[in-house]
Amino acid sequence: MENLYITYNKNNSLGDLYTVSRGSVSYTAFQTHIAFINWVALHELTLSLVSNGKGFAHYRVMKKSIEEKYILSIDQIPSGCVPIHHLCNGQYVRSYLQITEEMNTIYLPAPYSDLYLPLNYWDCESMVCEGVYIIP
Repeated sequence: MENLYITYNKNNSLGDLYTVSRGSVSYTAFQTHIAFINWVALHELTLSLVSNGKGFAHYRVMKKSIEEKYILSIDQIPSGCVPIHHLCNGQYVRSYLQITEEMNTIYLPAPYSDLYLPLNYWDCESMVCEGVYIIP
């Protein structure tokens, strides 16, 4: 299980307020505080402060990781998953989130499957900026 690390850009000079990394690779980023806070709450994450500098603060996600799995059919989605919109290959698509104590799994439609139906990017982007992830 690879740890997730979060960088908080206090003065927002680089564009994104929060950047989430897995190892040396950026996993996701947030331009607004509310989007980040709601993402943390959705995934039931606990953060630990690693360092706090003048322009940046660094956090580590405690006891939990997030993995993504591609699916070809709706039958591959475990019961109890929550439908969310999530970026996949540059498009927002209907995905499914399974939350457990140690691992959260996001089930994404494989790009070549019949499940891969891009949602309206700008509608989803405005919802994500407001911290809305769950599809009603």
